[in-house]
Amino acid sequence: MRLLLPLVLAAALCACSGQQPPEPGTLPPPTPAETPEGVVWARAPEGIRISLTASADANLVNDDPHVVTICIYQAKTVEGLTARAATREGLIELLQCRPDFSESVKATQRYVQPGEEAIFTLERAEGARYLAVVAGFDHLDPAACYASTPIPIHTETTRPWYLFPKSTSYTAAPMDAVLHLDAGQVDLKGVERVF
Repeated sequence: MRLLLPLVLAAALCACSGQQPPEPGTLPPPTPAETPEGVVWARAPEGIRISLTASADANLVNDDPHVVTICIYQAKTVEGLTARAATREGLIELLQCRPDFSESVKATQRYVQPGEEAIFTLERAEGARYLAVVAGFDHLDPAACYASTPIPIHTETTRPWYLFPKSTSYTAAPMDAVLHLDAGQVDLKGVERVF
């Protein structure tokens, strides 16, 4: 019995010294995947940071620049968005900025002034694998009013011991995107954000 009491106390102390539960409202990071296809696209606060620039001659109408309405879509796939953006009618529909299409999970509308420069963050929506932008230039030319880019995947290779083989894991990465509007064209590029 005397030996049993110290063992019970030691077990109780070990059980109490575990990790603290996460803060309320925060989610633990998803488990890394063994393949890029297995990545869990979880919600990520401030998961997308966008550097926006608009040239001083953005959206020229009769030689005067005008405000451009843009809609930033986060989507599971871009095939449907790309197909809609291929027509003037589809662009008008996309500029309503409603994430009601089967592949889009979030839509954010913004009004951009000519010459504007801004940096802002968006929460990456759960399931979002792509970022797409529709710009409401006056000409509504489908070839110039739409751009998309995949949200990057972080790849990490580790080797626990020298004698063991390397292992590679994949997770959804935070994204830095560069969005530029010129006289009548939208350009969007994205890379993994490195801290």
